[in-house]
This record gives sequence, structure tokens and C-alpha cells, in this order.
Amino acid sequence: METSNLPAIRALRPAWNKGRIVGQKRPLKPKHVWAIRVRLELAENHRDLALFNLAIDSKLRGCDLVKMRVVDVMASGQIRERASVLQSKTQKPVRFEISEGTRASLARWMREPLMVGSEYLWPGRFHERLHISTRQYARIVRDWVTSIGLEASAYGTHSMRRTKVTQIYRLCLTLCGGTILKLENSGGIVVSSKKHWSPGGEVSIQSVERSDSGGWIVSGSLTPNGICPDCGLHSRRRHGWRRRRLQDYPAHGDEVTVDLAICRWRCQAPACPRRTFSDQIASIARPFARRTSRVGEIVTHLGHATGGRPAERLLHRLGLGVSDDTVLRQLKNRAQDSGESPTVIGIDDWSWRKSQTYGTIIVDLERRVVIDILEDRDVVSCTNWLKRHPEVEVISRDRCGLYAQAARQGAPQAKQVADRFHIVQNLRQAIEEQMNLHGRATGRALLSDADNITAAGSLLKSRLAHRTSREEIFTTIHALRNQGLSCSEIGRRTGFPRRSIAKWLQFETPPDRRRAALKRTSPWYFEEFLRQSWKDGIRNGSALFRMIQERGYEGSQSHLQRLLAGWRRAEKQTKGPAVEHQILEPVRDPETGHAISPVIAAALCIKPRGKLTPDQARKVDALKAGSPAFATMRSLAMRFNGILRGRQADPLPAWIDNAIETDLAPIVRFARTLNRDFDAVKNAIEMPWSNGQAEGQINRLKTLKRAMYGRAGPELLRARMLPFRHTD
Repeated sequence: METSNLPAIRALRPAWNKGRIVGQKRPLKPKHVWAIRVRLELAENHRDLALFNLAIDSKLRGCDLVKMRVVDVMASGQIRERASVLQSKTQKPVRFEISEGTRASLARWMREPLMVGSEYLWPGRFHERLHISTRQYARIVRDWVTSIGLEASAYGTHSMRRTKVTQIYRLCLTLCGGTILKLENSGGIVVSSKKHWSPGGEVSIQSVERSDSGGWIVSGSLTPNGICPDCGLHSRRRHGWRRRRLQDYPAHGDEVTVDLAICRWRCQAPACPRRTFSDQIASIARPFARRTSRVGEIVTHLGHATGGRPAERLLHRLGLGVSDDTVLRQLKNRAQDSGESPTVIGIDDWSWRKSQTYGTIIVDLERRVVIDILEDRDVVSCTNWLKRHPEVEVISRDRCGLYAQAARQGAPQAKQVADRFHIVQNLRQAIEEQMNLHGRATGRALLSDADNITAAGSLLKSRLAHRTSREEIFTTIHALRNQGLSCSEIGRRTGFPRRSIAKWLQFETPPDRRRAALKRTSPWYFEEFLRQSWKDGIRNGSALFRMIQERGYEGSQSHLQRLLAGWRRAEKQTKGPAVEHQILEPVRDPETGHAISPVIAAALCIKPRGKLTPDQARKVDALKAGSPAFATMRSLAMRFNGILRGRQADPLPAWIDNAIETDLAPIVRFARTLNRDFDAVKNAIEMPWSNGQAEGQINRLKTLKRAMYGRAGPELLRARMLPFRHTD
């Protein structure tokens, strides 16, 4: 049976685009944008204002804009300056900048009650819809357009995407319309409007051509003025022309050379020593310079920030062919200018090579910048620098006597301030030296505590209490080896490195220590002469110091005094009765049973009770119970911290007297040192200045020195350490 094909039955529904203008939608003009913004601000419609501003800034499709979450634009309670959104169509992230006005409107919208607890940036009106739909967004855009009298069918959500792009495109055409290039028959490239190539307002550009090497040659002439630089008279008698080539900003990654024609004049003043002169171009380039001033500023900036070779590589990538030697030479030349006169300075030393050669850094503590870098650490150099700066009123320094002497000689009118950090550090070191009498907890003890603590003299206790006999250690290691233990197991039991144990097992007797060859910096180099002088009755340290200096001694007087102090102690021990020294038991942690090291004890001694952890408080109580000296030193340390923090120096003399009465040698020595430098310590307590800025600048100097592999001299270090505004 045949079946005929019946026509399909379709609903009579109008087409979706019937009566609409399809195709690309128009972008909004700047006047339209401002009109919509003003209306939304007057109506206090915070949601629509934020949505309108973000739609223009982000250039997102409507489907991506309505799904934006709060975390996309906000972090830590602040609106982001830049945001990134993953596009649903391309699955690629798009990054955009949120302008200041958009951030302000978003911040107001975030404070609305509707946004409390909302995950999405544009929450929907119904509970089942987490955000607004694209149809609702289209209706909102249509309301914006009709509110300012525009045809709704000509604009849509796509108009919001095109608005910012169109404005940027028109702005670029406005800026670059005068630099449209055209190809000439000669093969050169000439610019229709040449004013954008001019390095300054005084230069008139004649042509811009392509060079054979691929760069640009900008030919121009300087506006003639004919004013003599010596007498200042105007001349109308032209002598000739001269050419000057300057390197300028690159264009499209290629080098640009400005070829200037400069007029030369004859000076008609009879008394003027200059017969001919050229027009000056100080606003464009310095005399004898090979590049314009604006290029020189970039070269100096990069050299100051990165150094020679890094700046050279970066400048080549930017299209400026400048060598590293030129970068450093220009940086050094511009570092000759001095800044403002300092009144409060900090002075400290830094090492060219640790424990060998040192330099000096001077910092302006008020402006927090480096003033100068001195090549050496010498009293004469510092004194001369201070004499050249009589305006200095306050000098902050460490406890080094060298800078104190230089300050007294070079700036007697200035107040000296000792660094508070170094004062507290010296107190901690004195406490550590005293606690060394209780032994040092390093590794595992191979001998008994009594043998490990015994010392021969009061001054040598701190040095000898933590030492053990090398012979007995050697015997113990070989005995453990004979028991069949490996080097690793012996190391775990003794606390010594495995390599050291393996090395000692190769010998039958303990190896002799090799003493370094004596140098002229050591007083032992002149031991024979010193012993003969000592026998002849010359016992004064200063006299012996001058005598060996004449024979080539290069060390310090304090080094010699330590040698002579040992000889004096040896004589006293031979003449006086034998003194029995008390064996001080090491103080142990009651929780673990381990001996508390002097370093930890000293650190805990100066720490206030309120800042101690429970474990640290337990150790402090154990130290106070096991060592009366520690209890005395902690009481003194807490009083000293109170004086420093109270900013009142009146209790300091009484504290010094109490510290001297303790009869603890390191504490007595520290108190006497404070008494000798009493004025500087008093100023440190009462005045707000300290040497922390100088220490921070030294860390920066070390970073720069190591980045240049230690090959930078004092001139280059000074140029890079000075702030850049000093080198302009």
C-alpha cells in the first residue's frame, strides 16, 4: 500500500531575527560611556555601575562576565589591580587590568547586603540561579543604551567588548598618524611627519632614512642662536657648520643615530678670548657626549641597578649598542656629585677580604642613604673625611676605638653614640665567657666530667675547660676499633666525624699539629728579641711595641699585650703560692639531662622572663640553681635591659659599680669598658640613633661586591652604593 508524503506541520512562530539588525554591533563612544556612568552614579545603582565598568575593562563575552566569581577580582579583602578569567569558549585564560574607577565601584558593590556570603559577583534573583543569565545581562545593556537616547537594536553585549578596543585603536592612530612611512624610489624610507623623531624642541628634523646596517639615520639641524658661551654677546657672523652624531632612543628595535648640523659663529667682541664657538645643545646632550642625555640616563640607571655586563646585555636587547666599559665609565663619572650635607651619620667597617683588609662605610641616618665609601679602615682617612664635613652633629659607631679616636680628632663638636646592639652583644659575650668555666657541650665527652672541666689558671679556665687530651682520645678511638667497631659506629659513640676517625686510625701515634709559618703580624715572630728585652728589664708594653715596630712588626699592640700577659702570669705562678681552683660542674637540663652550653646560657641570660618559652624558663631556673654566677649575671642583664629600654642613663653609673663588685672577670672587664666610653653609651641610651642602617647597607654592599665577583674597586662600589639621585 502506497503512503503519500504529507507536508510537515510547523508552528507559525516569527523568526528570532525578525525586525532586528544583525551583524556587528557598534561600540560605545567616550561621550556615551560617560553619560551612562553619570546616570548610574546619580541613581546610586551600584551593581549596574560595577557591571558596566568591569564589562568595559575586561572585554569579556557575556557568558564569561556573568559567571565571574568574587575571588576573581578580590583577594585579602582588597580589589585586585589585575585579574585572570578562563574563557568558556576557547578554554584559554584572558588577563585584564582593573582601572581605579572600576575598583572603587566594585568595592561599593561588595559592601551591599546582597553580596554577603555570595560566591558569584552578580548573584541572581532566584535561589536556583546562582548568577544572572546572559539574557538578563542583555536586557541590562539595552536599558543602558535606551537611557541615553540610542537605538537599542544597534547596540548589544558585544558593544561592551568593542568599546575599549576601539578607543585604544583610535588613540594609537592619533599618536602614530604622523609617522606613517612611505617607500621612495631610491630605496630609502622617509617619514611624512618628522617631529616625533626629534630629540628635543630645538632640533628641526629634515629627513629620516634607513642606513645600510639596518638602523635609522635622523638628519636634522639645531636652531641657531649665536650666543657666545664666554662673553654672552649675540653674534650674527657665521663661520661655518659642523656635524655631530648622537645615539638616540631605538625605533622598532633598531638603533637610531641623530646627525645634527650645528652652526659655528665668530665672536665679534674684541675682549673675548674665544674667537669661534658653536651653538650649545646642553638640553639634548652633554659636551663631547656620543649619545643624547635621555639615552645616557637609561644607561646610568641600568648600570647602577645591574652592573656592567648585565646592563650591556639588556641594552643590546633594547636596541642600544653600549659596551660594559662605557656603562661603568658613565656611572663613575656621574657619581662625583655630592648630595645634601649630613648632620647625623653612622660609620662602620666592612671587609674587602675577611680578617685581612677592611674599608669604611658612612651612612646618613636621617635620609637612610650611603654618603661615602672609604677604601681603608684608618684613623687618618676617617679624620680627614670628618674635617671636610664640619656640619656633622651626631656620629653613631660601634665599640671600635678607631672610629672613636677619629671622631674626637675630626669632629670634636659632634656627639658620639655607641651602637646599642653591639653593647648588648658585648654583654652576651662576657656572660658566655664566664659560663665557659662550666665546660662546653660539644660532641660526646670521651673523658669524665671532672677531667673535662679541670683548668690550670683563672684566665685559662674558659679556654681549657672544654679541651680534652688528644692522646687519650686517640687511645679511646683505637680501643673501640680493636673491638671490631666500624668508623661510623665509632663516630656515633664519640661524636667525631667519620673522616677524622678514619684518618686517625691510619696512625700509630697522635699526629703532630702543623703550626703555620710566623709572619710579621705576629709578635711571636720577634720572640727572641722580646725575651732578651724582657730579661734586660724592659717590661713596658708600649715601649716594646715601638721597638719591634722599628724592626718591621705589622701587628697590633693588643696582640703584643696578650703575649706579655702570659709571661706575667707565668712569673706570678712561679713566685706566688699554688692556688687550688674549684672544679665547676656543668649545669644540666633537668628534663633531658644534657649539659647546657655556654652559648645557650648566655642567650637565655639576657632574654626577659615574659619572652621565654616553658622549655627555656626551665633551663633558666636550672642555671640559676646550679650556678650562682649565672643568677648574679641575669640580675645585672635584666637591669641593663631596663636601662636601655627606659631611655634613662641615670642608673647606669650605679649599675657599673655593682658589676665591678661582682668579681666576675668578664663582667668586670665589660663594666670597665662601658665606663671608659661612658659618654657614647649614655648618648646611646638617651638618643634614638643606632648603627642598624649602616649594618643593613653593609649587607647590600656585600651583595653588590659578590655579584661583581669581588673585582669592583672603591670607585665603582661607591658609584653603585650611592643613591641614584646623587648620580644624576
